[in-house]
Amino acid sequence: MPDGTGVEVVGTKGVKRGLISFGLDGTNSTFDRTSQQLVCNDVLFKKTGLPYQQHTVVATLIGRQPNLSSGQPDGVLSVQRIRYGPELSGIFLTHGSRFN
Repeated sequence: MPDGTGVEVVGTKGVKRGLISFGLDGTNSTFDRTSQQLVCNDVLFKKTGLPYQQHTVVATLIGRQPNLSSGQPDGVLSVQRIRYGPELSGIFLTHGSRFN
């Protein structure tokens, strides 16, 4: 990921979403995206005030929650966009974008 002082991951919450582990420079946090209804453009992960340098963000689907419709284990890792830069200056990567 390019240099910056902040990162924001935007995605969806809903019945098929599950738990995601977000890693930022080796420190992990977990976010539960289960919701009764589909919610788009939700901030799933955000960190600001980071040192101005290159950072690494990793997202991993770690838990398949029961689908609220079927009751069966389900989970999808889907990201709508990633925003990064000096305090989130407005640089976006959209779904399907690749970066090193």
